[in-house]
Amino acid sequence: MRGGIYIDENEITRFFHIRGGFFFVALLSVVATTVAYFSGDVKPMPADGGLIFGSPSQWITMPAISLIVSLLLNILLGYSIVLIIKQFNTIRSLSRLAATMFLVLQSATPAVTGQFYGGTFAAIIMVLETVLLLSVYERRQETKRIFLIFFLITSGALFCQPLMFYLPFLFFALAQMRVLTIRSVVAAIIGVITLLWILLGFGVITVDQLRLPEVITIFDGIPSLEPPMLFAILLTAVYGILFLIGNLMKLLSYNTVIRAYNSVFLLWMFSTIILMLIDVDSITVYLPVLNLAVAYQIAHFFAERRHKRSYLAIVATILPYIAIYLWNLL
Repeated sequence: MRGGIYIDENEITRFFHIRGGFFFVALLSVVATTVAYFSGDVKPMPADGGLIFGSPSQWITMPAISLIVSLLLNILLGYSIVLIIKQFNTIRSLSRLAATMFLVLQSATPAVTGQFYGGTFAAIIMVLETVLLLSVYERRQETKRIFLIFFLITSGALFCQPLMFYLPFLFFALAQMRVLTIRSVVAAIIGVITLLWILLGFGVITVDQLRLPEVITIFDGIPSLEPPMLFAILLTAVYGILFLIGNLMKLLSYNTVIRAYNSVFLLWMFSTIILMLIDVDSITVYLPVLNLAVAYQIAHFFAERRHKRSYLAIVATILPYIAIYLWNLL
């Protein structure tokens, strides 16, 4: 300090990793999304529905209530990553940056945070799936939880079709958790068919009501998205890959259990990117799941590199999303 205000750069870096930093960004997210809402920049998401029932976006008919519910759920979703990190010790150094970055990534596109829709619902389901999967590591006797993993994703797909495409990837996740056996496969299959069997058996639905998705791939055409939304998706996917590369050496130094846990987050990221290319009509539904997975990678990178001026790199990571948000308002 030379005749001015002293700024402790270590404290700035620390701020991004603590609870106070998360709540500060959560407040900014609420303000930014509310401004976009009243500016008319929260455009309704497509309501494609699920295999049987209507889309979650139809559950709340009042836009203002949908806004409030979405904001609260996004804050809870962000902090759920922190709780998972804390419970399973997936990152050696606990940080709230994952929650903070999730809100940054989400808030860049106000249409995502400004309403409750299929993407919010899908993110909730995938967080629950993550907790269940991590809890069965090397517990081959936990067939009830494996049943629940597949029952949950199938139940979600009844309202949100894109969730059904995660089913094949769940078997890879079981292999990563070292519980892929004949018994677990049987439990998975029973989990998939149980709810449909019950609904059909009691006459709640008929086979004719099942709506199989019409898959439109990236090769059939670029999705009709607003440029800021499309740019946000591309940027997030690139960030995910770059930060994963930066995390590889740290991941290799972890023990077998922590590597297996982290592989689930990697699986969600890559599977979501693949599904965005295969099912482009539902690309906005996959976006919150991608944001969760990439926010985790970003937090992992910076949690292991808390040197004095790492806040500069964090700010540099955030700035493009601020620009995308402002682009949405134009």
